[in-house]
Amino acid sequence: MKKLFLAIVSFTLALTMACGAMADAVVSGNGYAAYLGESNYLYLRDPSGVSRILRAPIKDLVSMNDTELFCLAQSGQLYGIMLDASGTRIVSASPTEADLAAVAPVQPYTLEEGVLTVLREDGTSEVLSSSALAVCSNGTTLFYIEQGADATALKAYTLGEPAGLITDASALHREIGAGVAEPLSMTATEDALAIVAADHSIVTVNLADNSYHTFPATSEETTVAVSIGNKLIRLHEDALNGGYVVEMTSDNQAVVTATPAVTATPAPAATPTATVATVTAKPTATPKPTSSGSITSDDGRISKGASGSSVRKMQKRLAELGYPVGKVDGVFGDNTLVAVHLFQFAIGYTQRSYASSAMLDKLYGKNAPAYDRFMALESGDKGEPVKILQQILFDLGYLGKDEKEIDGSYGKRTAAAVKAFQTDWKLEPATGEADKVTMEKLCELADLLAAGQPVVKPTETPTVTPTPTEVPEVTPPTPEEPETPATPETPDTPETPETPETPESPETPETPETPESPETPDTPETPETPKDPEKPGDPATSSDL
Repeated sequence: MKKLFLAIVSFTLALTMACGAMADAVVSGNGYAAYLGESNYLYLRDPSGVSRILRAPIKDLVSMNDTELFCLAQSGQLYGIMLDASGTRIVSASPTEADLAAVAPVQPYTLEEGVLTVLREDGTSEVLSSSALAVCSNGTTLFYIEQGADATALKAYTLGEPAGLITDASALHREIGAGVAEPLSMTATEDALAIVAADHSIVTVNLADNSYHTFPATSEETTVAVSIGNKLIRLHEDALNGGYVVEMTSDNQAVVTATPAVTATPAPAATPTATVATVTAKPTATPKPTSSGSITSDDGRISKGASGSSVRKMQKRLAELGYPVGKVDGVFGDNTLVAVHLFQFAIGYTQRSYASSAMLDKLYGKNAPAYDRFMALESGDKGEPVKILQQILFDLGYLGKDEKEIDGSYGKRTAAAVKAFQTDWKLEPATGEADKVTMEKLCELADLLAAGQPVVKPTETPTVTPTPTEVPEVTPPTPEEPETPATPETPDTPETPETPETPESPETPETPETPESPETPDTPETPETPKDPEKPGDPATSSDL
């Protein structure tokens, strides 16, 4: 398989891209394509065209190899997602630069001060252009916009094997067509290029036939676009937290306004298969302001259903702080309301269906709290964070079978569900209060469920394995029970009652034979002394001598 590469996103030509790697809004290879879509969820399309969705807000995509996709969640975690859907893992809960460098791809080129340099397979380099405005690669082909004397041109340069580095043998240089003046960014997939112009309009180039399509600007915030399949995705950079915020997605075949004249286009015989999207560009133009109205009340509040620049400004700020606002489209919808509720909870405000002027003051203030997905919750709490906690507990089977339990109020049932979860997952102490460690574990499992991965309680393994082992231990005794009566031989111990032979000690009563000593009463024969009359015979006793 071809090794895949991802170029650095850059909005200034002063950045040396060889010095470090940033993440992208799209990356693809070996028939797989990963991109950020609605609500900043991750979409992963396999070679058959089937897409899977990871319903966790993703900040940006880091890289893809032959088996795994690496991406950064808005919560800050670095995920590793297996391309074959066999599993999802957390590479690091708080990734360092070293963690990101370990999964970052090697760059086949650098762009600095307009000088585009490509790297050869033998380690040497070659200057491809000294007036490049933007560059990107899909792993097999390098695309760049070059400033000429009178106009710009879009060119392509075929990357060699292996590892996407340039080789003399495989280097094929060609011009696709007209370029875009002062581009803000350019991305590539195996299907198309997407170029954001200085006025935030978008030009896409179909790589199958080199046809151009132009889309008018929808927001002055748009700085990056991705064209994949029949989707056109508009994004902008999150200046505060890094990464990207998805503004909107649309059908990229719906609006076709112009096709610029195309110059020499010696298209290659075959379209490259393995791709990796990359983005680099120079911000040279000042965004043109666009007029848009908003619907707010007289007291400055913004209510659900409102639209316009005030809503867009609020959405942008919420997104910068990490709140899951969804699209930054200037429409106060359900996703925006969730983000507003989360911010209201964070600042201690009562949850409302509108953003009050006081809330907005705190939102735009320097000390506005960033979204903490793992914020600890406790009994008595009420609001959107509790709803999210309850939803996860419900999905994991800890909060009954009725979604009515998801009411946003941390009561006894929620506490009992949290305690059961803590007990099952050995999160000590099991108090029923959702501390930060508990929230981290719950969110980790929620992300696995969102990715379609099974979640097995740790307690389920022990309860299953002992039962088979206990069965053999129980069944053998039952047939051998007849032998157990043999144990009654222990009643032989009653033979110990033969110890009553000690009662033979009563033979000691034979000691009464000592009464035979009364034979000493033989002396009573002396009573024959009645011969007393012969007392003179007493000396006869001595005469017996």
